Amino acid sequence: MAIISSLLALGVVLAAPAPSPCPKQVVEQGALRLTTHWHARLAKCSLSIGPRDLVAPSRSLTVASDGRVMVFNTFRPVDEAGAEVPPEDPRYADFNTLTQVTGARVFWLFPRVGPLGARVKDGVARVGLANGAELDFDVEGGELRAARGVELTLEPAVRRDNAGGVTLRATDGLVLDLGFRLGNDPALEPQRVATLTDAAGRRCALPVGALFRYADEEPIFRFADDAAFAAFLGGVKRRSAEASCRALDLSSLRPAAVAKGADGVGEAWTPSREGLAR
Repeated sequence: MAIISSLLALGVVLAAPAPSPCPKQVVEQGALRLTTHWHARLAKCSLSIGPRDLVAPSRSLTVASDGRVMVFNTFRPVDEAGAEVPPEDPRYADFNTLTQVTGARVFWLFPRVGPLGARVKDGVARVGLANGAELDFDVEGGELRAARGVELTLEPAVRRDNAGGVTLRATDGLVLDLGFRLGNDPALEPQRVATLTDAAGRRCALPVGALFRYADEEPIFRFADDAAFAAFLGGVKRRSAEASCRALDLSSLRPAAVAKGADGVGEAWTPSREGLAR
């Protein structure tokens, strides 16, 4: 574990669809912990932002170079009646299981233009998402302070009954919402229905099983690049009987429409192969 000075960048080389490995890093500032992780099997990098002290109830955010955004909640154990079970209760171990005290809300953002990264400066942790959007977190309090390129709302209360306590909408491009699941990734339920929404609010329902394949109980997004995803969606639009689905705007997935990153990123965000860009 490394504690880095207040001016840093967690730069990682994440050019889609085949990013280079990013080094494992843990950075702690104020109330926040930022961690990078390389998923060799899936050939992607992830960046987690969450509380430095993971005491339930708590919420963390993990973003990945392939466009995935997971909001992960940890709850206190409760019994069948919803009453909290304290650690000294002999039933504690029975109710303190992953399927009962964790929950995930999962989104995917498009287009995937990168680079993923983070920088902490002047009390603000700025996180760059794979679609070019940016999120600013207050280092001392850990709260989300601003968002550019997406509209993200995180409810203060971490509860089992509020679908992860998050809403996410892109101001440009597309958001795929897989919904919330207790104890596991909702992408592991192929019978589940996901919702794809464009910037104008037009929605299209998609079966999760058509979006993911599965290997060793791991969901793998079927479309390595946005062109392949656009081709799939073009077929969905042609076959759909829903007006909203037929009108879905896919222009952000076209190569000519892909930007080279979010405005205002600047030199301090430039990734380096060593992992830290200063």
